[in-house]
Amino acid sequence: YKVSKEEFDKYMEAQKALSKSNAKTKSSMASQKKVLLDFKEQSDFVYGLYRLKSEVIGIFSKDEMVNTIDHDTYIAIKRTPFYAECGGQVSDTGMIIGKNFKARVVDAFKAPNGQHIHKVKLLDGYITVGDQVELVVDKDRRKKIEANHSSVHILQYALQQVVSSSIHQAGSYVDDEKFRFDFTYTGKMTDAKILEVEQFAQDMIKQNIIVSTEVMPLDKAKQLGAMALFTDKYKDIVRVVKIGESIELCGGTHIESTDEIDRFAILKIESKGSNLYRLEGCTNDMVPTLVSEAVAKYVDEIKNLLSKANEILEKAKKDGINLEFNVDLDQKGLSSYRDIVYNKNQLEYIQTEVRDLEKKYNEEKSKVVSGSIDEYLDALETVDDVSIIVMMVKDKDINDLKTISDELINKLGKGVVFFANVKGENVNFLCKCKDVNSKAGLLVKKASEMANGRGGGSSTFAQGGASNVKNLDKIIQAIKDDIKENK
Repeated sequence: YKVSKEEFDKYMEAQKALSKSNAKTKSSMASQKKVLLDFKEQSDFVYGLYRLKSEVIGIFSKDEMVNTIDHDTYIAIKRTPFYAECGGQVSDTGMIIGKNFKARVVDAFKAPNGQHIHKVKLLDGYITVGDQVELVVDKDRRKKIEANHSSVHILQYALQQVVSSSIHQAGSYVDDEKFRFDFTYTGKMTDAKILEVEQFAQDMIKQNIIVSTEVMPLDKAKQLGAMALFTDKYKDIVRVVKIGESIELCGGTHIESTDEIDRFAILKIESKGSNLYRLEGCTNDMVPTLVSEAVAKYVDEIKNLLSKANEILEKAKKDGINLEFNVDLDQKGLSSYRDIVYNKNQLEYIQTEVRDLEKKYNEEKSKVVSGSIDEYLDALETVDDVSIIVMMVKDKDINDLKTISDELINKLGKGVVFFANVKGENVNFLCKCKDVNSKAGLLVKKASEMANGRGGGSSTFAQGGASNVKNLDKIIQAIKDDIKENK
């Protein structure tokens, strides 16, 4: 049963695509089913190997053991290099090749009696108990998982050294793309602390520390100060993983030396409840991609703000207002949490600058609008002691008209200001009244209805709109007559 490198690579690529789609799907065969509880054959997981030859010792299908099978199934192997999901580390994937079959391993889990059960997609042929097989783990994927798993150990040590020795792991998850680390801490986690932790971990990794493992009695491991996940139950004999001063009980797979980690980055931190935090990070080739994804939301918002600033500057130029907007943007690389924090701070800086720009524009625009009040006074009429301005204007900004009407009504004292603002085939009506019998809401409602539109408001302020601009002269005259009649 031989397989060429080209054929293996072809199957492996197909396997990678399938394993991604199954990454978050639990195996349909629950590990506590009776058929597995009754399965007592010895099966060993072999550390440190990615390829070995062994024998099929069990086939499980539809809650029973079978001797041979010609479709997707679950199998047990006498000796296997495939890690079964455990302790937060995802299972290995890869290929199993026999004389009469080729199968892709898409998942692996531990049976109740400790055997590693392989979920396989049969690509060709049939599987029989007793088949001699070659097992080939996807080494590239495993190496990425191992880099992330060792990084979790380094991260916990960094947190304990930089932030507090009271920090303890509350859970973790590692796959071939990133790692997640949950921990308990009674204090507040800040960006400054996380940056220190990241730098500590990066400096530790650069020391090219050899990663060692040793099997020993639990009591001895405790004497060495080995860290353990407090929710787990451990046997009398345990496996200890040592990375420099970091010592932990762990059954997972790890790198041989920290020089296998070229890059290390924290992606985010979030609170998951009372005194519980979650850190996410990644290593090596995934760093540029995932850091870029982390800063994308800040970059997008920065772009939107700069676009808004440009619109304000264009409006200011059109209004004859001279404004300055100088922001200093320095696009840094995307290699660490420092870059994520930098982009977050850049966003806050630009938000402040754009807010100040908009405030300055509104102030200057108000001055310009206020300075043009006199041109509207040409339409002023006085009936008894009531001042009336009713006029048609074109292409005015509605906010400008509100400002103008406020300025005019304050200047006039007792009176009515009414505008019909024409914009193309549409018209907006705006009215302001002060100390008069005329009601702004009723005046706007009347004008809007005459133009086949809608409008209304309070007795002192109202606005409306319509799409018929043919009878505006008639409407203007009707509004004047109404005001003069009611005063």
